[in-house]
Amino acid sequence: MTMLRRPRASASASNGGGKSLKSGKESKITTTVLYPQLWPHSFLSLTNARRDIKYDELTLEEFVAGYGQILQSPDIVEIERPARLKHLVSLMYFAQQYEWQAVLSFHGAVLLEIERGLLKWGDSLFHLESRTLYGHPKAPPSSTSGGSSTSSTTVLYCRDFQRQQCSFNQAHYGYLRGERKWLRHICSDCWVQSRKQEQHRAGSSECTFATARSETKN
Repeated sequence: MTMLRRPRASASASNGGGKSLKSGKESKITTTVLYPQLWPHSFLSLTNARRDIKYDELTLEEFVAGYGQILQSPDIVEIERPARLKHLVSLMYFAQQYEWQAVLSFHGAVLLEIERGLLKWGDSLFHLESRTLYGHPKAPPSSTSGGSSTSSTTVLYCRDFQRQQCSFNQAHYGYLRGERKWLRHICSDCWVQSRKQEQHRAGSSECTFATARSETKN
């Protein structure tokens, strides 16, 4: 049987006529930009901001200033403007619950995915929220008096954590009786009975009060 041989490509054909080709393996995620987006740091007024300011260095005030300038830009498609404004409102609510750097990373991830054609304004952003925001809750405010630091908030436990139904992995802001409160992932029994902040759930095998109740029933 005669074996057929694949014809060998010429040198000029294999390298695009003398040009050096690079494998797609070497490409970086952020290099695939199909729809360039407007980033807040590039819209700040030079009279009020540093010329070499970077996106990751933006303060909340600088971010809002740059974002506001973008909303006024004629380069924005009119149909996108409401979605962009709604997104800004969501970011400000997130800034109350999570560290600012995490919120900044979340918005950056949104812009990068839109630039790559994986998202468009108005799409659900839940998958990016879980990657960038969750796990970075904002610490509750504290006050100092007489040189010593004490918490200015009452210790409150998360009820959903006790039932294994909480979507957060650690302490977070939540609502109790319509008021926004800092909720801790601590055992409700241990806190109520002995004022100890134990990391297990109420009713778990680690809880001494749950064990005591079990022995009493037996």
